[in-house]
Amino acid sequence: ALDSIVRAMSVADKVGQMTQVDISVMMTDGALDKRKLAYWLGEVRVGSILNSPLSGRDCAAAGPTGLSAHEWRAIVRGVQAEAQRLGLPPVLFGLDSVHGATYVRGATLFGHQIALAATFDRGIVEAVGAAQARDTIAAGVPWLFSPIL
Repeated sequence: ALDSIVRAMSVADKVGQMTQVDISVMMTDGALDKRKLAYWLGEVRVGSILNSPLSGRDCAAAGPTGLSAHEWRAIVRGVQAEAQRLGLPPVLFGLDSVHGATYVRGATLFGHQIALAATFDRGIVEAVGAAQARDTIAAGVPWLFSPIL
């Protein structure tokens, strides 16, 4: 079944599926921009989206640096609905959660994973991973960039 799907894809579809962009290119004033979303999914055929529209900002001047879990779920649903409307496979959507789901407002911020490894405490590493997963899943984001091995 997978072979027939891949054979039916154009070269542009295949390249698009291997392309990952930051969600900020699809946002305007902190909200999902339907026109930009339609371009990136419909024209570029992007297969993967990561991170936050708030990344790279001057945190001291910018105010909140995370979206609520509710806001994230709305963004993920909007992206997937547009992909479905265009007849595309579901878009792989992820957050850089190596310090916890820090782009999700209210999530716990953790230290570097190499520092956790240096404790040699498997229990604390497991607890941090569980918290990262819980906070990322609460936001409706199915993929987190973590752990770093």
